[in-house]
Amino acid sequence: CGTGGTAQNGGDAPDAAADPASTALGACAATGWTPGVGVNGADGKSGQGGGGGGNGRLSNGSGGAGACGGCGGAGGKPGWGGGSSIALLSFQSKVTLVTCALTASAAGNGGAAGSGEPGQAGGSSGAPSGPGVGAGCAGGAGGAGAGGNGGQGGPGGLSLGIGYAGTPPTIDGAVVAQVASHTGIVLATAGSGGAGGSKGAAASSSTGPAGSDGAPGLPGIAAAVESLP
Repeated sequence: CGTGGTAQNGGDAPDAAADPASTALGACAATGWTPGVGVNGADGKSGQGGGGGGNGRLSNGSGGAGACGGCGGAGGKPGWGGGSSIALLSFQSKVTLVTCALTASAAGNGGAAGSGEPGQAGGSSGAPSGPGVGAGCAGGAGGAGAGGNGGQGGPGGLSLGIGYAGTPPTIDGAVVAQVASHTGIVLATAGSGGAGGSKGAAASSSTGPAGSDGAPGLPGIAAAVESLP
């Protein structure tokens, strides 16, 4: 292998960054309340491919091929939101209550998210060819891919007396936009956010990076009156 013909190994994938977490508990529409969903974990980046080897001191050999970089692991799937108990749901409507009793049950917990897959190691150096001192240089090894990120857990469910989108309700003559407790409204517990998925491991026998752990899901809300998105 001639001077200057030595191939360079490919670099490992960059370190994984944490995914932005969802801040949505769900969405209110004319068809009802739909629980939110966590965020998918990002796939790990691939490693860099290795460089090709030179053709040898006498230029009568063949350099080895550079190896492919390892693939990144797939990101984990998100958790789904927990079920909610909303005694009265109002969407773009005017609601007036007089001496009413409302009861909400306990909400469900958000689902746990999936874990990221491990990264893959890069390929091995390509072998050179050629006679004796004329042999080419070996190709470079591929860099390792990064592990995938864990998904975000699902948000917890809601336990609400009145949930509304649009105009706040009128209760016994007073407009109530938002309140934790109110006479005549019985609440239970809100759901807990689901666990975030674990990060994908680094490729075995490599210096490649692991992924990033997924964020937990948002905790739900228990309130007598709550404005909804």
